[in-house]
Amino acid sequence: MQLRNLLITTYVALANIVSAQSYTLGVGGNVITTCSGNILDPGGVGDYGNNLNITQTFCSGSNDCIQLTINNFATEANFDYLRVYDGITSTSEPLFEFSGIGNLPATVITGTNASGGCLTLVFNSDDSQNNSGFDISVQCAQCTVAPNVYILGEGSTTINTCDGIVRDPGGLSNYLDNLNVIQTFCSNTGQCVRFTFEELQLENSVDIIKFYDGTSISAPLIDELSGFSIPPPITCSIASGGCITIQLISNDSISYSGLKASISCVPCVVPTQTIILGESDSTIQTCNGILKDSGGLGNYGDNENITQTICSGDGQCLKLTFIELNTEPVFDRLTIYDGPTINSEVISIVSGFNLPIPITSSTSSSGCLTLVFTSNNSISYNGFKATISCVTCQNSPQLPTGLCNDAQPFCTDNQEGITFPAAINTQSEFGNGICCLGGTPNPAWYYLKIEDPGNLDVLITSGFDVDFACWGPFDESEWQNGVCEQVIDPFLSCLPSILVDCSFSGAAIENCNIPDAQQGDYYLMLITNFSNQITNINFTKTGGAATTNCDIVFCTSNIDIDVSFCDSTSNTYSLNGYLITNNSNFDETVVLTNSSGGVIQFNAPFQDTLYFSFNNLASNGELESITAVFSSNSYCNVERTYFAPEACSPCGVSATTSSPICEGENLILLATAPTLGQFSWIGPNDFYSTNQSIVFPQSDSIFSGLYTVTYFNPIDSCRSVASVNVLVQPKPAPPILSNNSPVCRDSVLKLFANFEPYAVYNWNSENAFESAVQNPIINFPDVAYSGEYSCYVTINGCASDPSITQAEILPAPNVQDIFYSYFDNTLNSSTQGELFKWYLNGELIQNDTFPKLIVNSNGTYQLEIIYENGCSRRSQLFDFNSLGINPLVSSNLISIYPNPSNGEFAIQTDENGIVEMYDVAGKLIYKSKVQKGKNDVNIGNCASGFYILKLESKSGNQFSRIYLKGPL
Repeated sequence: MQLRNLLITTYVALANIVSAQSYTLGVGGNVITTCSGNILDPGGVGDYGNNLNITQTFCSGSNDCIQLTINNFATEANFDYLRVYDGITSTSEPLFEFSGIGNLPATVITGTNASGGCLTLVFNSDDSQNNSGFDISVQCAQCTVAPNVYILGEGSTTINTCDGIVRDPGGLSNYLDNLNVIQTFCSNTGQCVRFTFEELQLENSVDIIKFYDGTSISAPLIDELSGFSIPPPITCSIASGGCITIQLISNDSISYSGLKASISCVPCVVPTQTIILGESDSTIQTCNGILKDSGGLGNYGDNENITQTICSGDGQCLKLTFIELNTEPVFDRLTIYDGPTINSEVISIVSGFNLPIPITSSTSSSGCLTLVFTSNNSISYNGFKATISCVTCQNSPQLPTGLCNDAQPFCTDNQEGITFPAAINTQSEFGNGICCLGGTPNPAWYYLKIEDPGNLDVLITSGFDVDFACWGPFDESEWQNGVCEQVIDPFLSCLPSILVDCSFSGAAIENCNIPDAQQGDYYLMLITNFSNQITNINFTKTGGAATTNCDIVFCTSNIDIDVSFCDSTSNTYSLNGYLITNNSNFDETVVLTNSSGGVIQFNAPFQDTLYFSFNNLASNGELESITAVFSSNSYCNVERTYFAPEACSPCGVSATTSSPICEGENLILLATAPTLGQFSWIGPNDFYSTNQSIVFPQSDSIFSGLYTVTYFNPIDSCRSVASVNVLVQPKPAPPILSNNSPVCRDSVLKLFANFEPYAVYNWNSENAFESAVQNPIINFPDVAYSGEYSCYVTINGCASDPSITQAEILPAPNVQDIFYSYFDNTLNSSTQGELFKWYLNGELIQNDTFPKLIVNSNGTYQLEIIYENGCSRRSQLFDFNSLGINPLVSSNLISIYPNPSNGEFAIQTDENGIVEMYDVAGKLIYKSKVQKGKNDVNIGNCASGFYILKLESKSGNQFSRIYLKGPL
């Protein structure tokens, strides 16, 4: 019996296989009626051919619709396409288009009730490179409902809908010339209309689609689109009446396929306005808008000098997020000031083609950014576009500190590039230079992380002279344990095992080449700003297969929300939404905070889409926000603002707090209601109170959390609820301090504090010294710098108790100049000391340890005097020549020829460095970079006489002397 059943089962399976129909696309007629089988590409079981253009229609022959399931797909990407249309011809609505090798199992395409039960397939291939094609299952299924298709300009001037597709007047073909079409779309649900774009093909800067926030083109402009880039969705605001008005304008030549966008209805957003720089009032208040240069969609003009201030107006700070940037580098620039006037601090200069990181005003800005755009008299581009939003104020943006431990992340694989600030007025951790760098003025430290392996070529540009050194690779373990100790070590840093590339030139363009980078490797880069000018550094990938991880710099996360209506029984609303994030691979936490009350934390690993809900939020009509903060990436903080529903209860209660505060400060909770009634509070640690206002003296961090107050009016049985977030920041621990004293006067005093993430350091001393650097350096300290140095740290606005370190500066002699005595042919100094050392042409003269030296030969002399505490100082150089011009051999690293010279001469050096030239009075008259080898110099007209040349290089300071013959 079992054998018989097995044979029957096998027979049925074989019969099904034999009966399954296979269709080779293009074979068997233009229209095929079927509800089962498989569709193969024109190659059947083999590869398809070149230069194919095949159309074939499949129909159900019934009231059902054709359903296709794509099992396998492999075509030449971007050249060989399969397209599926919802009907009996290829002029029907397109449903599917794909090219390439896709992971498409179970991709299902079902015809709609407008298809007539048919789907049309079109396959095209070019004249080279084919592949195995596709295998598609066919069956019949219930038809889906076709979306309404609205052709712009056809039908009513106002259309009420929350579903459908909007196309330009050309429909599935190109739009026409000389159009000016206007149509309004309104929500029919009390929400707001949203357009999500699927296609955009317009003649750039000439054919334009404008979106207005209301029922006519007199409403505020939300945005205007042109070109070929798919924009983010556009949603009307609460001030629009739920409507968007679209205007399409075309010129008299060149048209494309135009617009396709889906319509939906969503909660209304904050009103958005488009600001054209210089066209509005000199000061604008807004928290939601689009900022564009003076040219709008076209090019800005020549010789522009436009100033405009934008303020939040609501106690928050202004944030600019650039989404387009295209200006003549260096010459056409947007200077951004952190405040309401051009007398505020400059926080960024935006120029060129690379997008900067988001720019936010600080706590000292009055919530304002002042923008000044200037252009020269030639070459203009299509300028910039930035979104405007408002965020919680933070401390002033931190420019590079010049310290390796403060390195910031960068990447090269953002589509539009990204820009980072250069350092100004910062000290170096090195002496006179490191490796190929003859000097390291104003250092900025950045690092990258490799995503895909291979070689990587990085173009580094700046408006001024930029130099760099690059170290790596460092794996995750090395990086987490710290690499700065190796990099700043004078010996280790230049070993070929970690020094990847280095350049020291006078150019504003450098190229860093990283060979054979592996996934997960880190590379550390030092960028110097030789001119000490406010400028930006642009990193752009120019070659190589390697890619960099941009998630460590910024993220593309997004928050979408749905706000409920007000519940009259409690005067509350709920907020549901989701966070889309690309950071699911991080071992981190994501914290969502609702300004109206509530905090939700997600711990890794988590999905790319995180769903959340906040309940019992007070309906007050106020502007609220949802903020997502990623623990591993300070740049990846995402914010979404919205308006809470208006109050729907006559006894709506509100809750406020004095937080955020620091430990030890008084925490205050206050409930406010329009009438007398009963209050009940609940909160963390089983807190309960029936007081209307509450004070927690000497608060602690354990008091942080969500506090909810319920109000009840027994007269009319009216009840309402409100919540508030409380944050009591912990008091930081006092820093651990040390220093390198005792040190001699005029050497270097180094102060040290332990590293604390996100800490702001505050150093001071009784000698009026102040610094905000973690490890400040005091060059050439006097004995007056002896004493106590105090430092406290501030984290999240909370200050620690100060710590103290005692520094001692040892006195050193004031060395008098050397003088020559003709009576006994000696060099002398009147300075007192314990030990004397004489040098001739930089070399120690052995056994001459007295304050007087008998002169035996011509040359450059110098006296070093050692004090009783071990400190020493050297005298000025003294040139002795009994016959006239001395030979110049004081440095074994630098030579000069011809010497004497008429002002044009060559400097030959064995190291990169910086050369300075002084006259006999010590005045600096020339300064330049020099590189190893020959360097041509033209001083110009100088008075005749001797001059001193000083070479600063990694070997220290070297001196030489030259005689100039006077003006040419």
